[in-house]
Amino acid sequence: KKGPVRVYGVSVPFLFLIKLLSRNKTAISYEWDYKEQAKTVYGGIKAIVAPFIEKLTLFGADIVFCTTERISSKIKREYKKKTFVVPLFVDTQKFHPSKTEKDYILYAARLEWFKGLDVLLKSQSILEKKGISTKLYIAGDGNAKKYKELAESFGLKNAVFLGPVENRKVGELMRHCKCFVLPTVTME
Repeated sequence: KKGPVRVYGVSVPFLFLIKLLSRNKTAISYEWDYKEQAKTVYGGIKAIVAPFIEKLTLFGADIVFCTTERISSKIKREYKKKTFVVPLFVDTQKFHPSKTEKDYILYAARLEWFKGLDVLLKSQSILEKKGISTKLYIAGDGNAKKYKELAESFGLKNAVFLGPVENRKVGELMRHCKCFVLPTVTME
């Protein structure tokens, strides 16, 4: 079938084969620095092979959509590829403030270490120890057991795990929260 092929991320080393076999134009959405993150966050064998995977993937790309100027500059400098910067955005039809704010802090993301939920739980424990009793709602899918155990080890009384939440409901939670927090610990 003719038409562009678009992939998300730069860990698709067989993209050049897709391009060759389909004879279609290829585009990549590059949202975070794969090679740098593999080196600084994971280390080991992943850090060793990541540059090769990234290079192979980008070799097959006709165009790269980047979320930041920094990533765009890197792609142009290292791989001589055409880029467009498409910043991340917020859909203001779904996500807008409400006039009725409720007393809770909201975290809505995957329950993964690189999202910094452990940092937020530690911060919540500090607030609770100081007598600040704002609820912390945690919405998302992932390793809930690990983070519930961590919350328990901190003695948290106001952390509420909501589990996976539909986008529509996330918008509603965001409209009414006192504060939305996403303490990501890696550069995306």
